[in-house]
Amino acid sequence: MVKPSIRLLAVDIDGTLTDSHFKISSRNIAALRAAHEAGVQIMLATGRRHDYAMPVAKEAASAEPFAEPTVSPSFGRWS
Repeated sequence: MVKPSIRLLAVDIDGTLTDSHFKISSRNIAALRAAHEAGVQIMLATGRRHDYAMPVAKEAASAEPFAEPTVSPSFGRWS
C-alpha cells in the first residue's frame, strides 16, 4: 500500500462534523470511511467536555470498524 501524503485528519466536532442535533451525516461518515481506508488516522477535536465528545466519537467509530475511540481532555483554555 502506498503511504498517503496526509497521515492525520483532525476534525472539529462542533458544527463541522456534527449537525445542529449533534449527529454525524452520512456524507461525513463516508468521508471518514474514505480517509480511514486510505490509511489516514482520524482525530476528533473539541473544546467541550469528555462526556460530550465521547458519544460523538463512538457514533463515528460505529459506522466503520475504527479502533476504539479515545478522547483526550483539552488542557488549554480560552478566556
